Amino acid sequence: MRNGEKTASVLFYDWVPSYNKDMQSWQWVSPQKIFTAIRPHMHGNETILDLGIGTGLLSSLFKKHTGAHVTGIDACEKMLRKCRKTAAADRLVKGDFDRQALPFLSGEFDAVVCSGALEFVGNILFLSREIARVTRQDGLVALTYQLAERNDIEEQDTESSYLMRAHSHVYMRQQLEEAGIEVLEQQDFDGYRPEWSDGRPVRYGLTLGRVS
Repeated sequence: MRNGEKTASVLFYDWVPSYNKDMQSWQWVSPQKIFTAIRPHMHGNETILDLGIGTGLLSSLFKKHTGAHVTGIDACEKMLRKCRKTAAADRLVKGDFDRQALPFLSGEFDAVVCSGALEFVGNILFLSREIARVTRQDGLVALTYQLAERNDIEEQDTESSYLMRAHSHVYMRQQLEEAGIEVLEQQDFDGYRPEWSDGRPVRYGLTLGRVS
């Protein structure tokens, strides 16, 4: 982490009161994109890990439409408290998965999903290896990320000292495959339309993979 850089948990702690309302207003579609991509591969009773579960926008789809058992991890305790009220997960764990090992057993989950958190992860390869470790063989991985426009990784310092990262499809494929995750599908989409963008969408990518 750079000197002066704030952690994502600080950002989201301040954002909790308006987060769900803002996501709706900005037309944030990443949770639905992940659910739609992974749902055809599910049988209904999978164990799912949601990385950066936040308020549970993604996990609530699995709880509503499948019989999945969901575990969520997030570094922001205030987010977890709000998520707990929505019953979007069966188990919630406070933890920072950026450069830290996931506090779960090897092969514990049938699938791992992550929506809107990779922008704050500094080492994608390390996290990819941890995802592969905690996912059973042939288990599924579905991740979304802000798309880099020109380079494999693009970093942007916001006015509030939060460092956000965008990644290319090629870079994500390389990191996941090096970690032992076979890429099944990649797609890009309009992730959200923030109020400061004059209606222009922020482009996002989605990668669906399988642990080999």
